Amino acid sequence: MSTGWLLLVALVVVALGCFVAAAYRAAARTARADTRQDLIKLSSVPQMATTLTATSGQPAYAFTAPFAEGRSHPFGWLWWRVERAADGTPRQEMGWALTYRRARKAAGLPLSIRAQHTEITVALGHGAQRAND
Repeated sequence: MSTGWLLLVALVVVALGCFVAAAYRAAARTARADTRQDLIKLSSVPQMATTLTATSGQPAYAFTAPFAEGRSHPFGWLWWRVERAADGTPRQEMGWALTYRRARKAAGLPLSIRAQHTEITVALGHGAQRAND
């Protein structure tokens, strides 16, 4: 009789494990799809980065915050890097990172405060603000 109960418990544990694994895979697949949609939907951001790269000749980096307007997936930072390839055409890379620091690292920017470079921040969807607002 105890062998029967042991077998039943083992089957329940295996079934529960399969269910949890399937739920995790489905959630991860949905998150990847939402991130891809956000990267495509927010195409004006890399277009601006492409324009900056064409104008300055330097690589341009763009980041989108987690709860930015137009995002369907509110977790993590989206990043884009646009640089000129050897033949002069713009080469674009994009991705997702959980934190701003990881997004900077993934985009290829230095993390040090002592890094000597210029950063330009473009805040889309915000009107002009005065200093006392």
